[in-house]
Amino acid sequence: MNFRWLAYSGLAFFLVASRVEAFGSGDDSGAAGFKSLFLVATSRSAALGGADCALSANPLAAAGNPSASAGIASRTAGIAVTDYVLDVLPVVAYGAYPARHGVWSVVLGNVSFGEFQRTNETAAEVGTFGANDLSLRVGWAGPLRLGIVGGVSLGWIRSTIDAYSASALLMNVGLQWHAPNQQTVVAVSAENLGGALSSYVGGSQGLKDDVPTEFHAGVSHRPAHFPLPLLLVSDFTLPRDNEVSASVGAEIRPFEPLFIRVGYASLVRYRSNTDSDGTHKSGFAFDDRHGSAFGGSGLAAGFGVVHKSLSLDYAYSLAGAFGGVHRVAAAWAW
Repeated sequence: MNFRWLAYSGLAFFLVASRVEAFGSGDDSGAAGFKSLFLVATSRSAALGGADCALSANPLAAAGNPSASAGIASRTAGIAVTDYVLDVLPVVAYGAYPARHGVWSVVLGNVSFGEFQRTNETAAEVGTFGANDLSLRVGWAGPLRLGIVGGVSLGWIRSTIDAYSASALLMNVGLQWHAPNQQTVVAVSAENLGGALSSYVGGSQGLKDDVPTEFHAGVSHRPAHFPLPLLLVSDFTLPRDNEVSASVGAEIRPFEPLFIRVGYASLVRYRSNTDSDGTHKSGFAFDDRHGSAFGGSGLAAGFGVVHKSLSLDYAYSLAGAFGGVHRVAAAWAW
């Protein structure tokens, strides 16, 4: 059975259903809902500044660029836990299964936002309530032609606050082109396409949030003559409700079981001003004051250890006044 039509139909959906001109301006910043989808990420990706569009053999690709799982050669299962700010706790379970005509993958994410104090109309405390987001993605990736691999994933998310909930259906599509020398990968993806099924108030008839759709373009490259195995990655992201961002990262293997990673993310802003002498200056500039979700620098770093069929990854990223974010992931391949 050939599943290539899935990638083609997903790409057609991407071209028809999206209004590209409405993205990247930042004019409607914060308007989209279901932002917990961005917390479902690997430690490796986070340590590389989030530049994962052109990564290969990514078992969590169903939650990002689904074509990135095409290089997985063994059945894989893993879990990732993030010590986020405040009481936010994202936990992700994932798996990948290489089949005859491609790679199937599944990603199950749960984000707990902790407990909140409940009060009545007189501000008296009357207990607590919680908030939680649960998401599920199923993806497929496989070769097309001319060095291109394609992928598509379908997903669902349910966001709950106390007795209120909202849900949405999601779709990701992506392509990767692998250069003949197998050192360079160029990739594009459309992520979180779809729409809400229900809203917190009014159910299916209520005012629904937009889903946080993003478009990504990325490149990865392995220099042929560097003394140590080195991977360089870069991404540009065009979101529905924020400004354009760029991220870069590097991964080096100093010796066999160890990988060292570093990354950086920043908004890309267009600036135009006139100096006191009347000179007009304009152009694009990076703004690392907003490189993280909390106004801090976009710096990140981490490491990975691979021993036989087991792997362990760790990442640390800055979060402004909240300190930092720790991510740990463990996986088993067989």
